[in-house]
Amino acid sequence: MKNQKLVLNLSIYELFLVRGTKWTINATKVGISNVKYGRFDTYEEAVIEMQKLCAAYNGNEPLIIAAAKVKTTEQFFEDHKTYQQKEQVTAYYKEKQHCLELLMKVKIDGLPMGKMPIERLGRKGERDVVRQAIRLALENEQIKINGTLQPSSYATKEKRRKHWVKFFAHAVERQLIDSNPILKLELPEEQYDEDNDRAPKVQPAFIEWLQTDGLQAYADAYKGEPAQFNHNNPPPEYDLRIPPYVLHVMMVCALATGMREGELRALKWSSILWDKRQIKLKIAIAASTQNLKKIKTKAGQNRKLPVSDKILQLLRKWKAKSAFSDIDDFVFPCAKGTPLRKNEFSNICKPIRDACSFTNQETGTQLHFMWGDLRHVYASNLIKRLGANWPEVAKHMGHTNASFTKKQYGHYIESEEQDDEIRDIVDEYVRI
Repeated sequence: MKNQKLVLNLSIYELFLVRGTKWTINATKVGISNVKYGRFDTYEEAVIEMQKLCAAYNGNEPLIIAAAKVKTTEQFFEDHKTYQQKEQVTAYYKEKQHCLELLMKVKIDGLPMGKMPIERLGRKGERDVVRQAIRLALENEQIKINGTLQPSSYATKEKRRKHWVKFFAHAVERQLIDSNPILKLELPEEQYDEDNDRAPKVQPAFIEWLQTDGLQAYADAYKGEPAQFNHNNPPPEYDLRIPPYVLHVMMVCALATGMREGELRALKWSSILWDKRQIKLKIAIAASTQNLKKIKTKAGQNRKLPVSDKILQLLRKWKAKSAFSDIDDFVFPCAKGTPLRKNEFSNICKPIRDACSFTNQETGTQLHFMWGDLRHVYASNLIKRLGANWPEVAKHMGHTNASFTKKQYGHYIESEEQDDEIRDIVDEYVRI
């Protein structure tokens, strides 16, 4: 019975009934976005539901009839997983599934949320209770690190919150609840300053190290000869699939243009305007998928970034070596010619991060290198040369407006400018 199909004709429309682990309906032809609509144990139940959909479509009635079948939050979780799996890459899907499994265990009045009617969670009188229960769950969560339980980090809490908000947003779309109970949930306060963490990583000494010893640390790990990391634990096993030379070109490209990771993954040879010495960015990889899409901001679409002759020369050398050099090929593809996966960038950073001896002078902690730091390097150096010309910086960063750019990167120069202003004020009335 596997993959058996039942087709019901609606003039030029068709509904497909497919047997997987459950009977599900492809109802996209009648305006429902779900490719896998409903989950039925028997063939007969699914056929009845299909007939209802046909009648609803022909009579212009509401189409989402099966929503009434979803009773508990856990049942909707199963439906939500099927809905999400269609588009998302495996790693992201597994992360989302783990986060939502934790949500199902959050207790309200001693009862796990997964066992509760989902419509109750969206009631106006229950929203504060739901929000408080989830907030406490985030505050009290502990994760195992090196065999011991420790409070989860701010980043982990933020990851949970994002997945949970999307889960309830889907329930709103399915008309199972009236509104998202945690849409405005604020994270527990924590002393974490991302700007202070990133600021040391845009300093010239670190940028120089990154392009020399940092790349060498990656090359050593790629060859199966991990560098000495100066700690008692044995070096980890790295899953490195990008050759060091290619990583060098990728890093130079990111440092020279400030491209987002998704833009770099989607970059094609046709985007490089050799004669004009520019790179024209058109598309990006959609978050959590392998799908191409337009760049998320209108200002970011079709923006032209100037590049120097030496960078173009490096790209020409790589093009000559690459097995994928046709005009419509990706500049930095995987071995099959398709875009690199997001987890490749996490893998890239691991050996570089472990070899890093730089620390944040204020906190004493080791600098935690991430690929997104390269975009901050580009921004900080633009600001140093262009000053507080926020519209121009915003144009190159692909931001919608200059105020957002100032909010994101203004700390790189504001403190220095303010300090100089204070010095001038003081010098006017202090006599030496």
